[in-house]
Amino acid sequence: MTVSDPLGHVLGAMRLIAPGGAAGSKTLVDLAGPPWRVDAARAAAAAGLDPEGTWDIATLVTRASTTGSGTRLSLALVHGLVQVARVNAAASFTAVLDERVRRLLNGFGAVTRTLPGARTAPYLGSAASTPVYLDMPSTMDAQRRDVPDSYRLVSLGVGLDGVSVPPPSHFRLRPLEQPVAIDLRTPAPSAARAAG
Repeated sequence: MTVSDPLGHVLGAMRLIAPGGAAGSKTLVDLAGPPWRVDAARAAAAAGLDPEGTWDIATLVTRASTTGSGTRLSLALVHGLVQVARVNAAASFTAVLDERVRRLLNGFGAVTRTLPGARTAPYLGSAASTPVYLDMPSTMDAQRRDVPDSYRLVSLGVGLDGVSVPPPSHFRLRPLEQPVAIDLRTPAPSAARAAG
């Protein structure tokens, strides 16, 4: 998911991984390895995560050159995340978040919880990252109750001035198209032969 300017330059992006892949949850795979070495299946069960309804937030980034608009871009991306959750019935999300990003999300009322057994540690160039999860129903309820301005802005998109959000159908996960098999051993028919 991206936020682009009118010229098509990407200013912010969020990479999401839907459940159901053969490799499993990226966050839980990361949790099982260094520096945490936590029993990821047990941690997910303790957090009440349903593997079939849990998506991964693999990347959340805004362009460094967008100083002053980074918060607005982050708000737009988090609004997109809420739309993804709604149209795809995503019950929860997991991620390994840099603590700066985590504080930003928490400030919007998208309060993340540390996965059981995990702790904040240096990870992939970040001095302080934490494996977290976000339960969407309880988060949306708490946000609506405790920070209604953020709920209107982030969850409903009311007040995202200058941001054009596509309709909900654009946030629906689409099945991958079947790859086209090309046989390099057989030459393609020429246009003349194909027409005749």
